[in-house]
Amino acid sequence: MQFVSQFPIPTPPFYGARVVTDISLEQVYNYINPVVLFRVQWGYRRQQGMAQHEYDRFIEREIVPIYQHYKQLCMDNDWLRPLVVYGYFHAQSDGDDLIVYHADSQTEWVRFTFPRQTHTEERRCITDYFASVDSLQMDVVAFQLVTIGSAITKVMQQVMIEGNEGRHLHLRGMAIETAEALEEYAHRQIRLELDIAAEDSPYVLDLFHGSYQGARFRFGDAACPDLTALAEVWRLLEPERIGVDLSDEFQLTPENSVAAIIVTHPEARIFNVQSS
Repeated sequence: MQFVSQFPIPTPPFYGARVVTDISLEQVYNYINPVVLFRVQWGYRRQQGMAQHEYDRFIEREIVPIYQHYKQLCMDNDWLRPLVVYGYFHAQSDGDDLIVYHADSQTEWVRFTFPRQTHTEERRCITDYFASVDSLQMDVVAFQLVTIGSAITKVMQQVMIEGNEGRHLHLRGMAIETAEALEEYAHRQIRLELDIAAEDSPYVLDLFHGSYQGARFRFGDAACPDLTALAEVWRLLEPERIGVDLSDEFQLTPENSVAAIIVTHPEARIFNVQSS
C-alpha cells in the first residue's frame, strides 16, 4: 500500500546530519508531559474516593512545587544536558525496504527493512509512506537521536548509594520525561525546517498524541522493533559526536538516549505491527 502520490514531498534545508548543542533546557521543559510525570513516573495518582477537584488541588499545591524544585535543581547543577543529532536524506521505498541514498541521490547508502502488519486489512509498513523506486520520485526521510547526557545517571547512582529512594524516584522521572520532551522538541524543529508545522496543534499536550503532520517511530518500538537497525542509523548520524555509544547488544548509552525515524507524510500514524 502506497500513500505518497497525492501529497507533495517537502524540501529539507540541507542533506546530511547536524549536531545541535545550544538547546535551552527551559525550552525543553515546555514539552514535558506533566500528567505522565506526576502520575506514571512519580506515582501521584488519584486515590480511591478522592474527588477530581480534590486531586487537582493536591497536584497544584503539593506536586507542582516539587516539580518546580527539581526542574531548578537540574538546571542549577547542569544535570540535564540536551543534545541532538539529526539529519535529512534522500530516500525511496522498495517493498518493505527503505533505501537511503548518499547526497548525490543516486548511490545507495544504507537500507532498512521494516516489518509489515499481518492482522489488519491495511497491512501497514513504514515504507508505505515513502515514494517507491518505481515512482520516479525521490523522497526525503529524517532521523533524529537525542540524549540528556550522562551527568544525571551519575547523580542517580550516587543518590541510590545514599539510600534516598524518594529523591532517586523524582530524579529518574525528570530524566525520563526530559528525554521524552527533547524528542518532541527536536521533532518540532524538524517540522518547522520542512515547513510542515502548519498542522501542529497549538497545545503542547496535543503533540504528545500526534497532533501534527507525519509520525515519529522510535527504534525498538511498535512499528520498527529491530534494534539492529541502529547500526545503520549510526552510519548516517554519527551519534558519538554527542557522546552516545551503541553497545554490542544495540543499546544506547547513556540511558535516556532515543533514536527515531521521522516520516513526513500527512497520513502517517503510529501503529503496531503485532496484533494485541
